[in-house]
Amino acid sequence: MMLEGWDNRDLDDRPDDLDHMEYLIRESGVLAGNGAAAESGVLTEDDLHRLLAVARNPVSWNLLAAQRR
Repeated sequence: MMLEGWDNRDLDDRPDDLDHMEYLIRESGVLAGNGAAAESGVLTEDDLHRLLAVARNPVSWNLLAAQRR
């Protein structure tokens, strides 16, 4: 997963990595479309925005690791 080792990524690479991660999520089919109710394992647009917001905030990176376990 792209978020593994996120805190070790070069600061200059993170914006491109976030853009790429958003692209991958949108293209993977795991994003619920058109406001439809999300099934288990499907992200809503709000979920995606929260994930990207956490990834942009260095204070939250330890939360990313905790959520994976």
